[in-house]
Amino acid sequence: MLLDPVPGGPFLGFTAGDLDPLQIGTYTCPRGTKVTATREKGYSATQVGGSKGEVLEAVGWGNWRLTIEFEYVASTGLQALALAELKKILIVWNQLDSVRVIHPKLNSVGIEFILLTKIELPDEDRAHELPVRLEALSDDPTFDLENPL
Repeated sequence: MLLDPVPGGPFLGFTAGDLDPLQIGTYTCPRGTKVTATREKGYSATQVGGSKGEVLEAVGWGNWRLTIEFEYVASTGLQALALAELKKILIVWNQLDSVRVIHPKLNSVGIEFILLTKIELPDEDRAHELPVRLEALSDDPTFDLENPL
């Protein structure tokens, strides 16, 4: 499901469901994972003498910026399971290189790899719930600076 409160708005959002879970590296996110992706268009602006405003020219696109939010919930009182899940998340977070993402909607817009840039683990004061918020940038590990085309 695409969520866009304003037609032509600035972001792509969806919730990962049972049939197509979001996989980040070796970690499979739980049901109900919410993903929001934004991407800015790059442009150059040229001031024209003797007139108001600028001439704008699109020159490309920036990387996708992703926010991934989910909550792992273990059965009541099973703090050990929530902590084991945290260790799985941290294994992926601790990687220094980009990681592959597998999800039909992300992959359809060209997001195949992401570089995790931020992790938040807010304390909900419940031993069996683990809220997680990840931020990431899309990445292309095969890009060659010496031969960009």
